[in-house]
Amino acid sequence: MCRPGRREKTQADNVPPSITNINATATADLGQDGTAGQVVGFTVVNAGSGYPVAPAVTITDPNGSGATATATVDANGSVTGITPISMGSGYTAPVVHIDSSPGIGVYNVDPNWV
Repeated sequence: MCRPGRREKTQADNVPPSITNINATATADLGQDGTAGQVVGFTVVNAGSGYPVAPAVTITDPNGSGATATATVDANGSVTGITPISMGSGYTAPVVHIDSSPGIGVYNVDPNWV
């Protein structure tokens, strides 16, 4: 029995809320001349959506190593940019991986749960 204004908790209430995100994609920009083989910037191809926090970014390449970067997201959960932290070296065909997991979200809790 519930207090007035409250509802009984049902099995459906035990299902955690879901966060849906559409994966963002980006390409790495390689330097020229004195920065050849270094990742000097990024181009966001698809901003994605549903990221409650900035996703992790990794850069892979069969030859290069050491490049690191951070992503920024807007209030809608879309990736608005990727900033190089370290440019690394030896890159010839870098691939940018943007974490597809949504991170830690904020959930609203129903105050009327029993």
